[in-house]
Amino acid sequence: MKRFLKGATKFLLKVLITVFVISVVIYLVSTYFDLILSETFTYAGIICFVCGIVSILGRSNVSVDPSYFQAKSLSGKSMSQNSLDDFIARNKNLNFLGFMVIAGSLLILISFILINYKL
Repeated sequence: MKRFLKGATKFLLKVLITVFVISVVIYLVSTYFDLILSETFTYAGIICFVCGIVSILGRSNVSVDPSYFQAKSLSGKSMSQNSLDDFIARNKNLNFLGFMVIAGSLLILISFILINYKL
C-alpha cells in the first residue's frame, strides 16, 4: 500500500508541475498575443487530450504491423520476453494517456474557473 501511495503521489506531483509549467506558458502567450486567457486554457487542455490519444493510436498501429512481428521474431529474444516488452510499452502509453488526460482536465477546470471570473 505504501508503494502505491508513493507512486500515486509522484505521479500527481508530476502532473501538477506539468500543469503549472503549461499554465505559465499559456499566461505568457495569451498576454503577448492579447488572447482570452480562459479560451487559451481550454485549447491547451484539448491539445493535451489529443496528444494522449495520438500516443495510443500510434502504438496500436505499430503493434499490428506484420513487419514489426517479423522483426521481433528475428531479434533472438524469447516470445515471452517479446510479449513482456510489448506489455511494458503498452502500459507506458496508457500511463502517458492518463497523465495527459488528467493534465488536460485540470487545464479545462482552470478554464472554467477563469470563465466564472470573466478573465
